[in-house]
Amino acid sequence: MLLSQNEKFLNEYSNFKTRIEKIQNEQQKSDLMGLLNEMVSTVKDIDKKHELLAMRSKMPTPGDDPRTKLFDLRKKIDLRLREYENLRRY
Repeated sequence: MLLSQNEKFLNEYSNFKTRIEKIQNEQQKSDLMGLLNEMVSTVKDIDKKHELLAMRSKMPTPGDDPRTKLFDLRKKIDLRLREYENLRRY
């Protein structure tokens, strides 16, 4: 199954998007939507590499591990959303 179609990923994406849409500061909202779009792009990159791996016995090119990038993006989005949401409480 493709990661981009994984239920856990789709739920996480939906959760992030819903939280981002509630942000009133347009600059912060735009920045977070950019990170969310980058996360989707990274997931699609992982899917492509997995498809190539299934067709071949090795990865096509070495380079940065997109899984690490995905982890970092998730962490960054979640942290910024929590910071924003905590500021709005006070």
